[in-house]
Amino acid sequence: MNATRHAPILAALAATLLLSGLDARASAASQEAAAPSPELLPFPKATTCDPTKLEPGRSYWASAPISLAPSRTVPATEIQVEAKSIPSREEFVVAEVVSEGGSAWYLVAGRFDHGWVSSARLAGVSVELSEATPVDGCAAGKARVRNSLDEIARDRAALGKAASVKQLVDLDSRIRKLMGTECAAGFLDESTSAALGISTSHWSDEFVYSGKILGEAHEVDPGTSLRSRTLFGTVERYGEWHADGVPDFTAAKNYLREFPEGPFAADSVWILARAYKMAYLLNQEGLDCVSDQLSDVTSKPAGERNAYAKKMAEGYYQQLFRMRRPDEEQRRSYESFHSDGTYYDYCSD
Repeated sequence: MNATRHAPILAALAATLLLSGLDARASAASQEAAAPSPELLPFPKATTCDPTKLEPGRSYWASAPISLAPSRTVPATEIQVEAKSIPSREEFVVAEVVSEGGSAWYLVAGRFDHGWVSSARLAGVSVELSEATPVDGCAAGKARVRNSLDEIARDRAALGKAASVKQLVDLDSRIRKLMGTECAAGFLDESTSAALGISTSHWSDEFVYSGKILGEAHEVDPGTSLRSRTLFGTVERYGEWHADGVPDFTAAKNYLREFPEGPFAADSVWILARAYKMAYLLNQEGLDCVSDQLSDVTSKPAGERNAYAKKMAEGYYQQLFRMRRPDEEQRRSYESFHSDGTYYDYCSD
């Protein structure tokens, strides 16, 4: 009887709730319709730039692909279809600007390719300033380094087999100067990499120079007045596939005996400090990668090897620090020598 008596009240309440729900859905639908769709939001206005006034260090993008020349001396008509290029709408950074008359040449770098393009070639292309902050703050520097290495590779090719020791030593000096810069990293053309003996580090995108050109100079004539430089090519052991990046420690000692104050004396000391450090840290278990060159360690009784290797390493580190101010890599290496030894210089595999 109670259910029958309250039925009208329950029915009215249900109807009220139903109407309230419909009103709420209708209100939400109207609000959603009034809100602008994300796809319909206005796109920020781009800043169109004068192609003769692009600025170094700034990022841009173009409405059409940009064909790149290897140097400013290459006429636009000689740029091949398969040459390097930056796709349309791909952000590129201007690394260098060279003004010539009323026009300009730009050294630019995209995601992969780099090269030169003239303002005249950009005349028919819409170039706009990118408002985004470049992800790689070293992009312009990397482009300059890569371009310089390409130039050195072309100079090496032009010399051919007739290259003199001095010419090769000069090329080697140019390469080493670039390798010491912060932005010596990124993508390098295979032809340049092969010609100069430069690879990319396993642990980062930094360039690693094998010493190829200096090794070639020493092979041409090991007895010139430049021997104090070319002899270091025997330490770096370019061309010995079995070396696996491990220098010749015996050659380093020979270099120091012959040229204790030579241009690569500190480099030889640095190599030996790391060699004895590894002999100390790895002891007998991992000594295989250096033992064939450190017979003075392996010839000791097993119980004396650690103390001897540690003493030798410390001596070479101290000699190095007297010869030059240690850089970050050398500081980390020395700190690991006296700590947990997690920073390996050789035998990292």
